[in-house]
Amino acid sequence: MYPVELEGAKVRLREFRLEDVEPALALVGDDRVTRWPSFDSRTREQTVQMIEGTIERTQHDPRTEYYLAVVMPDDELVSFARLGLDGVQAANLGYAIAADHWGRGYAVDAAHTLTDFGFFALHLHRISAAIGP
Repeated sequence: MYPVELEGAKVRLREFRLEDVEPALALVGDDRVTRWPSFDSRTREQTVQMIEGTIERTQHDPRTEYYLAVVMPDDELVSFARLGLDGVQAANLGYAIAADHWGRGYAVDAAHTLTDFGFFALHLHRISAAIGP
């Protein structure tokens, strides 16, 4: 399997690394950020498990998800974006962005970059997303 790195107009998407635990915790441990996604705020231990699981799943063949860190040009982690493949040339898109970075277009850029990857590199026919009530 090859590592994925995608360039957007404002952000870069790359595979998660173990050193991403602390900046990821600042994101997934923030109740403002986790209010709408399909998961609750996470502890440090849960964040470590999340990152380790994400790294392990990059080795699956065939790969069933692309859970990528969204970083600034200086590699500061500000978000994540995920395509979960469902096996029928379709995927579900999910993402969250650190509250301190809301309103700057980073999530839009990440979502656009990842959907382009899904349609043009993975040849998906459908990508859907949902938001919690």
